[in-house]
Amino acid sequence: MGHDQELLERILTHHPSPHTLCLVLDELLKAGNTSRVIRECNKAIELYPDHVPLLLVLAEAYIKEGIGGLAEDALKKATAKVKEMARSFKLQAELYMSQGRDEEATSAFKAYLALEPGDEEAARMLSTLAPPQQPSMEEPTSEPEEPPLATPTLAEIYYQQGQIHEAIKIYEEVLAREPQNLDSARRLAELKALVSAEEEPLTKPAPQDIREATTTSTPDEVRKPEPARVDAVAVLESWLSKIQELGRAQEGS
Repeated sequence: MGHDQELLERILTHHPSPHTLCLVLDELLKAGNTSRVIRECNKAIELYPDHVPLLLVLAEAYIKEGIGGLAEDALKKATAKVKEMARSFKLQAELYMSQGRDEEATSAFKAYLALEPGDEEAARMLSTLAPPQQPSMEEPTSEPEEPPLATPTLAEIYYQQGQIHEAIKIYEEVLAREPQNLDSARRLAELKALVSAEEEPLTKPAPQDIREATTTSTPDEVRKPEPARVDAVAVLESWLSKIQELGRAQEGS
């Protein structure tokens, strides 16, 4: 007999507590001494009939020996005692709940309901801590809509609404995607010219420039001032007409 075995035997002969006895019998069970475990368990259960750990050790020993009927009897006694203590889990859950320890309260309620599934009050309290998940039959959440694709049509809509800068931006996006789109390139140039004309007023010729042109040149030689922008041709032509009239008036005088 080894030293460990002698120690276990010595503990058994000195009337150990139920807790210590369970530890010793577990070791004997691991060593394969199932018959000795069964004998010692039955002796101890006569003294501690309600000790659940001893009943479990006995049931495990019976199972190892292939004695299913006696193992079932031992387990029934153990589970009956555990169920008697089920209320302790409910009290524990209520205590945790009052302290705001929801996760621990949830675990305690679940342990209690596993033993007492018919307690509607406990089930209702549990539902306030961990609401049941909705079945996955909901319609899939729609993905955010993508902005409309930049097109010449969309650009012209913005232009018609007076949002010329937005129209220019869209035409630029169209050309970035379709650099060969000549119609869009032409329209973009037109819109940019319109914006430039609005932002940069025409430069009118000073009165002294008009006088110099009428006194030093004949009507045919009157030099038409260069327009500030191609868009101002019509305005400059009207100025030239007036300058020529002034020249003819001076010749007749």
